Amino acid sequence: MTGKKVNFQSIKVKFPQKAYILSVWIMNEKGEKIFFPMLQVYEDPENALKYARQLQAKKHKESINMIDWCMLTPIIFMEKIPLKKEYWEDPNVKLTMFDRIKAFGKPFVDHKKYKLLVTPLSAKENTFSAPSPFKKTISKKELIDFMKSSEWYVDPEADSVALYSIEESIGVNFLTGETYDPDRLDEEVGMN
Repeated sequence: MTGKKVNFQSIKVKFPQKAYILSVWIMNEKGEKIFFPMLQVYEDPENALKYARQLQAKKHKESINMIDWCMLTPIIFMEKIPLKKEYWEDPNVKLTMFDRIKAFGKPFVDHKKYKLLVTPLSAKENTFSAPSPFKKTISKKELIDFMKSSEWYVDPEADSVALYSIEESIGVNFLTGETYDPDRLDEEVGMN
């Protein structure tokens, strides 16, 4: 922090009832397709697709091949979890990109068994991120333990985080808008 006084939990967060998470695939130097769940949560699927197009253009300039299709996963608001100042006192667990890739792969296999933690990046601007999915059976205590120990950024002025149900993903070509059956993506778009 920069010395600015933080008013912990001073902003009541308005979480969207429905939102989307975006995942893309990037080709590594060996020709393998690597799955990347994006950090941001999008209220409008068109904004997610616009971001995918911008990201592909950026990666192209870096000589990185990003596949033209993505996964849009609808999420539905379930409940808020209040935050407490103590959650920022001793974070010691870093959530790496590898951790997120591993965690996000499971809900695509069986989304009904998982829920998603959504956290405010900026409570004033209503921007959100998705650190990790959790099994639906996770207890409130385990979730709070995660929030207390995780170094994942959460706007300290936000009064809460939220849990969302994870719906079935939609495969979308972000250049053409064409959709694909998520269970047949390998054969439909050559992802084998």
